[in-house]
Amino acid sequence: MSRKSQKMKSSKLKNLVIVKADIDRKKIPKFTLHSLDIIKYHYPVVHVEFYKTESKHYHLRVWINKKLSDPELILLQLLLGSDKYRERMNFIRYLNGGKMEDWNLLFTKKLNLPLNSDR
Repeated sequence: MSRKSQKMKSSKLKNLVIVKADIDRKKIPKFTLHSLDIIKYHYPVVHVEFYKTESKHYHLRVWINKKLSDPELILLQLLLGSDKYRERMNFIRYLNGGKMEDWNLLFTKKLNLPLNSDR
């Protein structure tokens, strides 16, 4: 893909909601693909991408041209097979008043940060 087409693609996807799933499996599960079909039927899906992570798992991003509530976003991520612990923490962050832009993250690699021993 040329740089021009990449810029055009990113500008078209800029104002859409991104459903992000962290799939901790070596293969993409069939239920993820079935759930994706259901989501495509009920929502205006514009673009879908799967990424393989360093740990050989998958990240899935689904761009939707519709405003979603935070609980609806978390539910869609769960339906796609996202890590249940990640989504539980997302829901707790939502309940505590966090903004989706701050809590709905996917990382391309694991961060090994030292623990604070002052606690």
